[in-house]
Parts: sequence; C-alpha cells; structure tokens
Amino acid sequence: MLLAVGAQASTPTASGKVWITLDQRTYALLGQIDPSAHSLESRYVPNGIGAGGQSTMDKVHIVQVDRSVLGALGKRVHQVQHHCAGYVTYDSLQAAQAALQPQGAMAAFTRPDYRITHNALLQPMLGQATAVGIAQTIQDLSAFQNRYYNGDYGAQAADWLRDKWQGMAGSRADIGVEQVRRGTDKQPSVVLTIKGNEHPDQVLVLGAHLDTVDWQDATGTNDPRHASLRAPGADDDASGVASLTEALRVMLASGYKPQRTIQLMAYSGEEFGLYGSNYIATDYASRNVDVVGMLQLDMTNYKGSAGDIYLMDDYTDAQQNQFVENLANTYQPALKVLHDRCGYGCSDHASWNSQGYPTSMPFESAMHEYSPYIHSSNDTYANSGNQADHALKFARLALSFAVELGDVSGDGDTDPPGGDNGNALQNGVPLTGLGAAAKSQAAYTVTIPAGASNLVISTSGGTGDVDLYTRFGSAPTRSSYDCRPYRNGNSESCTVAVPRAGVYHVMLDAYAAYAGVSLKASWNTGTPSTGGVFGNTDDLAIPDGGSATSTVSVSGRSGNAPAALKVAVKVVHSYAGDLRLTLAGPDGATRVLKNPDGRDGSAGLDTSYTVDASAMPANGDWTLKVDDVYSGDTGYLDQWSLAF
Repeated sequence: MLLAVGAQASTPTASGKVWITLDQRTYALLGQIDPSAHSLESRYVPNGIGAGGQSTMDKVHIVQVDRSVLGALGKRVHQVQHHCAGYVTYDSLQAAQAALQPQGAMAAFTRPDYRITHNALLQPMLGQATAVGIAQTIQDLSAFQNRYYNGDYGAQAADWLRDKWQGMAGSRADIGVEQVRRGTDKQPSVVLTIKGNEHPDQVLVLGAHLDTVDWQDATGTNDPRHASLRAPGADDDASGVASLTEALRVMLASGYKPQRTIQLMAYSGEEFGLYGSNYIATDYASRNVDVVGMLQLDMTNYKGSAGDIYLMDDYTDAQQNQFVENLANTYQPALKVLHDRCGYGCSDHASWNSQGYPTSMPFESAMHEYSPYIHSSNDTYANSGNQADHALKFARLALSFAVELGDVSGDGDTDPPGGDNGNALQNGVPLTGLGAAAKSQAAYTVTIPAGASNLVISTSGGTGDVDLYTRFGSAPTRSSYDCRPYRNGNSESCTVAVPRAGVYHVMLDAYAAYAGVSLKASWNTGTPSTGGVFGNTDDLAIPDGGSATSTVSVSGRSGNAPAALKVAVKVVHSYAGDLRLTLAGPDGATRVLKNPDGRDGSAGLDTSYTVDASAMPANGDWTLKVDDVYSGDTGYLDQWSLAF
C-alpha cells in the first residue's frame, strides 16, 4: 500500500487570492511590489540552533495576496536574496496558521538514533554510483523547453520521470510510482515509494524539485510566457532529481530492501512558493504520518565554492544535520563539509520543517556562490562544466542517508538510566575517568542555588564520542532537552547565563564507546556584601531598524561597580551583525558592548562582556540598549544580567 496523499489535502481556491508566510526580509520586499499587502498576523518561529545549543527565531508574517504577485515576489527574492521562493503559499488562512503552529508532527515522528552501522553494506553500493547516469538524467530533463508547474512542458516532464522510475523499479512488488496533483495544476509531483519490510509506517523522504522558471525574461505569475520560455533548469533542479535517481539505481541494482519505507519525491511548483512539497507535507502531518527524516537536494552540480557540501543550518534539524555531516565524513572522507544559511522558504525542506519534521538540505556551494545561471535560459548542462562529478557526491550522500536510516538499529527515545537518582555534580569539581559502551546513557544532576550565574556544564578529554544533553527540572532524552551542543568528539558545553534555582539534569549519551571523559558543572555565586547577580529574563522585542531598552535594578551594593563587571547577554535575532549593544549605568555613563558588523551573519548572541565600570555607582537602574541598525531582520532580547 502506497502512502498517497489523502483526501483531506486542501484544494486551491477558485479566487485569485492566496495566503503566504514569509520572514521579515521578504516581507519588506513584498511591500515594494505590493504596497497594499499587510501582515494579518506574525509570530516568532524557530529557525535553527545557535551558540550553546539554544533555539534561534525568525519573525514570520501571514499575508493575503493576489496570485499574480507571487511571480514578481519570487523574482525579487532571486535578485536580492539569491535563493528560490522565500515564501510558502497556502490556499487558506487556516492552513497558514497551522503551519506556524505545528501540532502533533514533532511529537509523533520516531527519532532515529543516528548511529552509522552499515559500512559493510554501503561501501560496495557507493562504489557502484557513477556520474554517467546523473549526467544523462540532467540532460534528459533539461531537454524539455521548460518544466513550468502549470504548463504542458512541465506535465510532460512529470510523465517522463514517472515512466523512468517505473521502468527502473521493474516488477518489484514493494515499489510503486504515483503522481500527486495539487488542484488543477498541470504538473504533478512524482513520488516513488519503496515499502519498508519491517516498519512500513515509518517513512524516510528524499526530495528535489521538478519545476523550472525563467525569471530573466518573465515577470509575474500571470505572465503567459512562463509556459513557453526556455528554462532548462539543468542545475536548478534537474541535478537534484538526477542525484536521487542515481541513488535509486544503485539501491535497486544491489537488491536493497529497507526496513523503513523510503520515498523519493520530485516536487512541482517549488519556484512559486513550494506548492508541491507543502501540499504533501501538510497532508502527511494531518494524517500523523511518521516521517523520521527528510533530505532535500536542490542544486547539486555547480561547484562555486571551496567546499564540497554546504549544510543549511536554518529551518533544518540540527541533530539530523550532524548525522548527515557524519555520513559525509565517514563515507566520503575526502570531502570538505561546511555550513551556511539559506533563509525562510528557500526550498522544499521548509515545507516539512514547518510541520515539525526533521529536515536537512545539503547544497552545492555557499549561498552567495551558487550557479549564476539559474532561473534563466542559460541554466544548461554545459554551464555546469559538462560534468556531473559534483552531483555524484550528493548522490552518494543521499544513498548513505537512505540506507543508514532505512534500517532500524536500536532507534528510540529512551530515558537514561538513573533518572532523578543520577550522580550529583558539585560546583567546579569534575567527575573524571568516565566511560561507557556505545548506545548507553548515564544520568547526573546539578542543584543550582538562587542567585547563581554563568552555569557551565561541560565534557572534555578521553577517547571515543559522547554526546551531552541537559534539561532543567526533568531528565533529558534524545528528542527532548534544553541544550544539545552537536559537536564531534568529547568537547561539548552548555551555558546558562542566568540559571534557574533548582535541579538541572544531565545525560551522557554514547554515540560511540568512550573512556577517560571528564564531566564538570561550575557556576558563580555571590553575597550581598561582596557580589551578586542581577538580571532581567523578560523577553523584549527588537523592532526592525529600531531600538529596545531593558532595565535591571541593582540594590544592596556599596560604592562603585567593579572594574571587571560581567555583562551576560542572550539575544535571539536572525542577523546578529545588525546589532549594537550599549550598557548605561545609573549615572547615565555608557559603555558600548558590541558594534554592528555586516559580515556577521550568525543567528543571535549568547555571550558575556567584561566592562570597566569602576567609575559608575553600583546601585540604581542599569539599562541595556539594543539597536537594530539595518532593516530586514527581527528578533528579541531573551535575557541579560550583571555579575558584580
């Protein structure tokens, strides 16, 4: 039985109005195109993991627009932000609202244990993968005049791919190919399903998009030339479809039959707001389909940067990303894997991410160095160098992803042994010589007194690979935690600038067997006469291009503040380089903690500054001013504190 899209999937409205979700930067671009467009509501949504393992946020708007606006907006995103889409399209306000408040998908999916255990099976399979078949598929798909999602050529390309995948599957009864059509769109998405032989209800999705667009010559969505303009899309995204097809060829040639269900999806309508993938992902979430992982291949064959594979850190799953990086390091150790960010709604993984499913997007280059030929008639196989060697790296990565996660090897969300009775850590006293077998967990607790600051829980030294998890109030698990640093090896740390009084729980999870590891918890304490920590944990929105000021009142000190005043600041923001931080003492004297830096594209801040405040009185109201000096990004001040 195939996991076809259910009957409850939404159908496009007959009117010309749709609803889109978009981040602050794209919302500003929309205002340039359609000044009448306005936000119906906005919410902060997680966009990834920042320093210290903490979630970072974007402000995302829901806007109703006419369909005719979408093409112009997509073209503008391509010109300014240098990526596809930049927004997600919905056919009802309720669907857009649901996407910003996922219910059930995050809790329902099975979290794999991400252990790499299929070396003996995969090594021969990886050797069978070649660039020859990838090159042929790229050329076959780019031979269509275009693959526009609502045109005849796009429909023909979908039929061609369906027939190709069906022919490859042959007579295997556990494989089926179907087309999933959204409303009256001419081009359907194409879905191949390999039914799992032990856990068929657990699904692994590997995707790419089938459609193309020519933004160089076309204007808006209603431009009738979309259906006839030349848009070969050799790199964007015939290369992704071809990489998946090569991974499929090798699995079939090897006779591989997964325990979990594996689905390959070639989506329609990505260029106009992720139509195809959003249609399927929304339906899967509504039916509680257990998608254990999703990998998106959008552009794999133009090597524009020094690195080989760039993992997108925003709107993806950090734990799965680490697994994907480990796959590359294990099975293609000569490759250089780096990280980047691609923005809201940049490709089809965003559709699955918005429903709470774990996603990853490995990309061909740094975002500012991808193929300059995409979205035009020049996106040809020749302009990717008449080669498919770069795409072969992604085919092998997809193959290793499918096989390692396609089988179950001790997966599950298990509580660590010991629970609340784990070993108690003392301030600054390391536990040394720790070791355990692979896949085992050990539990510890840390009791933090009131008034503490700068809690640091860390592992270091030894051999093997242990993963650190922390959580306040209850034991962490692999899928429920406050901090998970995601680092290779044993050097990991979790920092809380202003910890809560009570019990923090720690889990050491053996990714591989480890020995000789040290675990330590340390924090600062103060007394009214010699020190103390004063903080403000109230969230404070930072207006785009504006300022926000937060106050901390200090009392019980004597004389002036210290010469080494510690100022801990945590800011959740989509572009930290936009921010200036200024501390003002009770006497109005100021100290600049941080200046703007346009080169700093990190998401948020979680750090501390040392300030000479010896000329300022200690008691009184201290203020922290946060200035957002550029438009297009938003965030909020999460917390800040002063340690005397």
